[in-house]
Amino acid sequence: MNYFFTIVLVTLVGTTASCGTNCVLSAWSAWSEPYGFGQIKRTRTITANATGCGTCSGALFEEIYTDSEVPPTDVADGICNNFLDDDGCKRDIVLILDGSGSVSIENFNDMKLYFVDILSLLCPQPTPFDNDVHQLAVVLFSSSSSIRFDFNDYNNQNDYFNALLNVPYPSGSTQIQLAFNQADELFSNPIYGARANDSNNVCVKQQVMVFTDGEPTSPDAALAAAINLKSKYEVFGFIIGTFNIAQQQTLAQYVSDPVEEHLFVVDTFNIFSNVVDLLVPCRDGYPCLNVK
Repeated sequence: MNYFFTIVLVTLVGTTASCGTNCVLSAWSAWSEPYGFGQIKRTRTITANATGCGTCSGALFEEIYTDSEVPPTDVADGICNNFLDDDGCKRDIVLILDGSGSVSIENFNDMKLYFVDILSLLCPQPTPFDNDVHQLAVVLFSSSSSIRFDFNDYNNQNDYFNALLNVPYPSGSTQIQLAFNQADELFSNPIYGARANDSNNVCVKQQVMVFTDGEPTSPDAALAAAINLKSKYEVFGFIIGTFNIAQQQTLAQYVSDPVEEHLFVVDTFNIFSNVVDLLVPCRDGYPCLNVK
């Protein structure tokens, strides 16, 4: 296994000062299995807190980018266990679609079908977007960005999915930061129909699904908008393509923490098709709960 990047830290722990002691950290855990772009990580914990004027320095987390490819079965398990998992909550989901020129019209149309398949596997079955359970909005970006439909526009699964499948392919550049800003607006502006947890203890998750296949045209603006978005909502990334280390590190910052539960990466659209096929038997292994 080749290692492209690592974090190295020096830690001073367990020493005694005249007015107290520094904290003590555990040994590092074993390295994880690869996730996302092939990252692996290890963690440790604080086993004794600092006392008096003692300090606690040193990371509790280290991550290395490797050249390991995450197998499609593991990508499917990640989606199944972390996105499709059911805790009985309703969901308002913004799907961000990349319609830039690097995505061919054939691949763009295939991706819309793949996301219909993924969303249809949510609980409750067989129609998770009926009866005011989950709501869907779609943002499309290329050289510009537009809200194709918001949470108010439809109220049943057939209409949601037909509207998604009819989103047109625009081509153009990759101004994804515009889409991140519009996703934020869809949740924050009440005219678009997003819901929040209410006094009757109705649980509503506000989630973003991001599909992209390329480096943004404006990387700094994209990263700033992504960090703002994930500070407010749960963001999942569905990324297709091959990227250099700097691009991988940037794209990994688009999603919520922990990254291994929110970032799903494959090299090609054909592989992503295989991942979607693997979701059905995985989903069958999880019972649906009653919606809260």
